[in-house]
Amino acid sequence: MPPKPFKPYGVPPPLDIEEYKDSFEIWHQQWNIFLALSTINTALPQGDRPEYIANIFLSCLSNATLKAVLTMGLTATELKDADVIIGKLRERWNAGRNCHMWRQKFSSCVQRDSESSDSWLSDLRDLARKNEFEKDCCAACQNTRILGQVVFGVFDDEVRRKLLERGATLNLDRALTTLRTAEATRLQASTIKQGGAAPVHQLKTPAAKPPMGKPAIQHRDQQRGRPAARWHPPALLDGVCRPMHGPPCHFQLKEGAVLSAIRRSRPIAVPLMPRVKQELDSLEDQGIISKVPESTLWVHPIVIVPKDDGGIRICGDFTSLNHCIIRPTFDSPTPFQRG
Repeated sequence: MPPKPFKPYGVPPPLDIEEYKDSFEIWHQQWNIFLALSTINTALPQGDRPEYIANIFLSCLSNATLKAVLTMGLTATELKDADVIIGKLRERWNAGRNCHMWRQKFSSCVQRDSESSDSWLSDLRDLARKNEFEKDCCAACQNTRILGQVVFGVFDDEVRRKLLERGATLNLDRALTTLRTAEATRLQASTIKQGGAAPVHQLKTPAAKPPMGKPAIQHRDQQRGRPAARWHPPALLDGVCRPMHGPPCHFQLKEGAVLSAIRRSRPIAVPLMPRVKQELDSLEDQGIISKVPESTLWVHPIVIVPKDDGGIRICGDFTSLNHCIIRPTFDSPTPFQRG
């Protein structure tokens, strides 16, 4: 009677000699889970199970791993037993393992900034398993070493201080509870702090302008052909402005004001000198400026600006003087003063 067709439940985990060289035990656990769920041990006759399991195992190997298995010198009978092949692969993986290297990695495994305590503990347990601490003296040796690394490598100094305050009563479970409580408290405080401030969103201005509508296009066509409009400022100095009446302006120096006097005048371009002389004479005739024949404590430079009509504008540079005079301040009335 021919055997009944059978398809195992699930997919066997793939195995690569390079990918799982540091985590062979994890793959082996996945393989055992697959065998338990595949119903191979219950659906197939007992005599057909070893060879079937061996073929399933060989089918999930990568090319490099399958080549390594076939060159191990196993007999045809051993190639039909998956447990024998897995044992040979474990021996090959363990041959290159150096316990001192893994212990150095374990001692340098500290918690990184923003790394969760559970993720860090998972890395510590994986390194402790590779170091085989339980084989040193007893099963409690592994938890003791992990506890010491937790106290040494925790990122937050405040949490480390809380762990050290427990003294001899500290164990691994209490240390993990302290780490998780501090982590949850920090996240809750950050959420409360961020929730109190109102978010500010940037308003983006579109770079492209929207297309004009029909009324705008008609108005634009009507404006074509008209002369360009230009703003003509009023002639302020042609008798339009009225003279100011009142006492002369008086400036008061600040206490501790430093006198300012230039050592030499700014150079004036030679082509502008006749026009500058003409403008100075005009200002003197109008009584706007006057000559000072004697030495003074304050001497400020002038700035020559050519006008569009060919004239010259003379501006005094009173930058140093402005820093030394007292300016009147007019405070705005408060709402209570207005009422």
